[in-house]
Amino acid sequence: MKIRVVVAGTFVALTAGGCGTASQPAVNGPTGSGAMATPMVFDCLDHAVVKPRTYILACADNGSLLIRLSWTSWTSQQAVARGIHEVHDCTPSCANSTKWDYYPAVITVWRPEPVPGHAGKAYFSRLIVRYTTSARPPMYMNYGRLVPNPAQWSKVLGW
Repeated sequence: MKIRVVVAGTFVALTAGGCGTASQPAVNGPTGSGAMATPMVFDCLDHAVVKPRTYILACADNGSLLIRLSWTSWTSQQAVARGIHEVHDCTPSCANSTKWDYYPAVITVWRPEPVPGHAGKAYFSRLIVRYTTSARPPMYMNYGRLVPNPAQWSKVLGW
């Protein structure tokens, strides 16, 4: 079975673990004595979340989401989930389409980075989507231009 890979940088979640602002994100969870806590991810509002069931990849218009996520592991180095990549069809245009396409995938978040201003807190800064069937999105937007699959985003998650 072939697996295609997408590295996504605009990585966000629908669910939130706490409240915060862009300058001071919420970072709930235990910190040990000097030890790094379990890494989190940040949603569109900079809320820290762990193991969310849904992520928005396209924060501006919700046109690309990871849904029905079931996390098989969540460690200090990476987290892996099975789920569905839901993509707005945009045919004939994004404003005039109500069709969504669904692509089974394995999602990996990785490369933990320290959370600025929060000692002992970390967040995953990278995301990879691996499609598990031959069905996959034909194109992605990357900084306003279409890129054929597999696509890579260079912007990191979080800050």
